[in-house]
Amino acid sequence: MKKLTYQILAASVILFCLVSAKAATVTVTVADDGVSNIGANGTFYWAITNCQPGDTIAFAIPGTGPFFLQEPPNGFPLIYNKHGITIDGYSQSGALANTNPITGSNSASIMIVIDGRNNMYRSMDYSGFDGTLAKSDPPINNQPWTGGTPGFAAGEGALLGIYRSTNVTIKGLAFLGDNIYNYFVTGTAVQYGIGIACDYGLDATIHDALTYDLGSSRNCHIAGCWFGVNPTNKTSKADTTMILSWIHFEDHKGDDKWPPDVSGRPRIPNVGLTIGVGRGASNPRSEFNVFVAGAYDFEGLAIRTRISGNFIDFMPDGVTPYDFSTENGTTAYVFGLVGARIGINRYGELYTEQVPQDQQIVVGTDGDGVNDADEGNLLGPIGGMPKANRADASGPCWFADWRSGDQTYVIAGNRWGIGNDGTIWPNCADFIQSAYLNDDRDGKTKYFFGSDFASGRSPATIAAQANQFYMNLPIYTLYGNPVSTSAGTTIPSIITSENPKSVTDFGSSNACVSLRGNVMAGLGLAPYNYASNGVLPTLLLQRFTNCFSAWLCTNSGPIIPILNAGLSSGLNLAGTYCPGTNGFTNVVIDVYELDPYAWTNGQKFAFTELGTNGFPGGKRYIGSSPAMVNNSGSFNFSLPSGTLLGSGVLTVTANYSVAPAFSALGRTATSDFSMPITVRPVIKATRSGSTLNLTWDPVDGAYTVQTNASVVSPGTWGNYTVGNVLPVVSGVPIGTGNLFFRLVK
Repeated sequence: MKKLTYQILAASVILFCLVSAKAATVTVTVADDGVSNIGANGTFYWAITNCQPGDTIAFAIPGTGPFFLQEPPNGFPLIYNKHGITIDGYSQSGALANTNPITGSNSASIMIVIDGRNNMYRSMDYSGFDGTLAKSDPPINNQPWTGGTPGFAAGEGALLGIYRSTNVTIKGLAFLGDNIYNYFVTGTAVQYGIGIACDYGLDATIHDALTYDLGSSRNCHIAGCWFGVNPTNKTSKADTTMILSWIHFEDHKGDDKWPPDVSGRPRIPNVGLTIGVGRGASNPRSEFNVFVAGAYDFEGLAIRTRISGNFIDFMPDGVTPYDFSTENGTTAYVFGLVGARIGINRYGELYTEQVPQDQQIVVGTDGDGVNDADEGNLLGPIGGMPKANRADASGPCWFADWRSGDQTYVIAGNRWGIGNDGTIWPNCADFIQSAYLNDDRDGKTKYFFGSDFASGRSPATIAAQANQFYMNLPIYTLYGNPVSTSAGTTIPSIITSENPKSVTDFGSSNACVSLRGNVMAGLGLAPYNYASNGVLPTLLLQRFTNCFSAWLCTNSGPIIPILNAGLSSGLNLAGTYCPGTNGFTNVVIDVYELDPYAWTNGQKFAFTELGTNGFPGGKRYIGSSPAMVNNSGSFNFSLPSGTLLGSGVLTVTANYSVAPAFSALGRTATSDFSMPITVRPVIKATRSGSTLNLTWDPVDGAYTVQTNASVVSPGTWGNYTVGNVLPVVSGVPIGTGNLFFRLVK
């Protein structure tokens, strides 16, 4: 099946090259008013109608922009069977693409606006797409599962719709919606920003989902656009417009059943969608998008998707956050609407081709050494609300329902909850919710959060792959009041699964979650939460154990590593961990400086599973064991000389892989973080006559030197230096008897 798919893809590329040889530029010279000039020469409506595959739609509207192209009563025409077209808003005079890095402001100047604030849109209802479907022999089954919809349903529409058109590029446009009016007030219409539809075409055969090329809309690219932001006032949140979903890439639902039924057609996902920076882009910063005011910024069912280099729920300045649940006088609290900013839902039931390693779903940096620093996403806060105010039992999250069968996700280089000015925003929730790693249909999902520390990657790439997670949503807005409530206390995790079908749903030896090298502040227990104190279902700890039993010999040792304070000193760390199983026997220990925020505030909850402890997590990645540790259940290694220990309060994770250590995307499962210990730099004493010189590695910073005549009975530690000092401390007198030294902050 893989060979067949590649042959078809190659044929598509050849077709695109042929039509490109005849490509023309169709120029928009008149701004659509949505009333009197619908379809008139020079309008955007006319340009979509008259462009051919491979053409470019450019803009040369006289006057001073921005120009607002009004949606007509039935919306703009579908981009239908127009492979390889480009809609280039940056061709308009006065338009400029962004030139700043993702850590700065977005400097783009947008001159062309697709304006749907009049509540108009193009219907994306499948039943009206193509009259030839009913005339085929045998009839093409473009009908849904029993009780479902074939894809987009009646009442769903888009400001710009794409259907059966591959390799479409949209750049340099702004999109303004109806402020979610119809959805909230009437409940009968749903307006999306860009809608991308696919189906079987006129292919009556039954085969792999990815080979239905006649109905495909694969490899669309959306770059350098602004969604929800009015370019005439790009700093004002009051001028933003809300929408249910800015990019909606619906699948086509087949009539297959479970277990697989060869007489039915499979579900067809969207394939190869790129939102933001394309792989190997020659000018990556020009492809940064800005998204605000979407209940779902992106939503659909997809494979080989790439979401890189976007501001998501940050205004173009990169410092002003936009929280859908609280901004612009929203009625979100009233209506109980809470969603995921990115929803890439389950897929894989009948997918027979194995996805090559270079065709993962990428959110952020792909780690290929090209544009890595410009591929991460800046993710703003996402509002939480009490369960009593929500329409469903799930909480807010950044990614929802990632039940995706045999897919690999690379989620790297993203910054979440922190603005480009360094401000940490206090309204963030779970990162991925309802992530089923195993159930009756799925079981091979692989997540890579951060770096895999592959030996072939450069230090710059490894650094660029680190995510920065700042989760600061008070727990009581999600799970009810804790034992002791304090503003800013948190328990959101990287992965949550509130309602699996059974305790065995949350684990599979074919799946994995790798969480390595990231900055984490304010998290709960990561990557999995196991403490509930009765707030969450009592099966939480059992699910946690069952999840790790897919990778670890859970009856042979502690699931979470334990650091041995008595055997750890300075750069040397020792401890125990649970041996790997099912091939996950190549183990690497990662070392982090403890995040004090999550630890201190976590103690206030007094969870019975934690005793007096808080939530351990990694404020800063320090280093890893220099090679694999023996899969014996214990480790004892030294970090390289000069390693910065920071506060000296350390925690570790154990990473279990079926591949050799430091392999690129080797299937790896990461444990939760160990309870911390405090280590201090090793003091070196050298004699100089009748005195000692005390030194430690300068990179470890300044410490107060203390002395004690005994460390056995413990005696009294007294300060030898006044406050914290840097090495060297000279002239320490040599007296009689024992004298011990230690460093403290």
